Amino acid sequence: LAEKVKTAFRENLLDTESGVIEGGTQTGQAMAIFYGLLTEEENEKAFEKLLEYIDEADGHFNTGVLGGRVLYRVLAENGKVDLAYNMITRPDFPSYGNWVERGATTLRESFLPSDDDVDSLNHHFWGDVSAWFYTYLAGMRINPTGKDVTNVDIKPLFPEKLDSVNAYHCLPDGKISVAWERTAEGITLKIDKAEKLHGKIAVPCGYKFADGETEKSLQSGEYKIIKL
Repeated sequence: LAEKVKTAFRENLLDTESGVIEGGTQTGQAMAIFYGLLTEEENEKAFEKLLEYIDEADGHFNTGVLGGRVLYRVLAENGKVDLAYNMITRPDFPSYGNWVERGATTLRESFLPSDDDVDSLNHHFWGDVSAWFYTYLAGMRINPTGKDVTNVDIKPLFPEKLDSVNAYHCLPDGKISVAWERTAEGITLKIDKAEKLHGKIAVPCGYKFADGETEKSLQSGEYKIIKL
């Protein structure tokens, strides 16, 4: 069924030459990339188009809720974590940062210029951004293969405008905590994990551990990371 859907999508909704998904939207571009419907070459073209559409929106997101669940993930996975972070936190409308500027302490159901017309002021609808914080800023990849609940990979990203992150997650076999802080020397990463948890720690492109490595086995401790 998945192959039939993929074939139908490619035949009817994809321009293989330009990388444009039918409709020409941020959502279409991001979803096609996120769900693996494109070849490597098509991915590059589709991602460039996605960046164009974001630029045309003056750096704002322009999606419905389904696009909002994949847009920031696709940007982070393709080397644009700074862009994603800025889109989320910018203080002008529409953005999560704009909600905060307007005094929000909960998720709204809709992005509107005023809260007067929003149906719900405490809603999960746009809540995937919270998972984005854990997955990309703290770098927690819980059970990445779907086969081992004790497997946790830590792959944090470091947006230039963000100075620190502190997060934890409780698994069936114990708790894992991840914290990082920007210093004059680079990044200090601290990890505290339950004994049964295992996996790896990997730094993003453009960074390395102080000893020159880019990947280590998951262990509790403090790690120094420097920018290349």
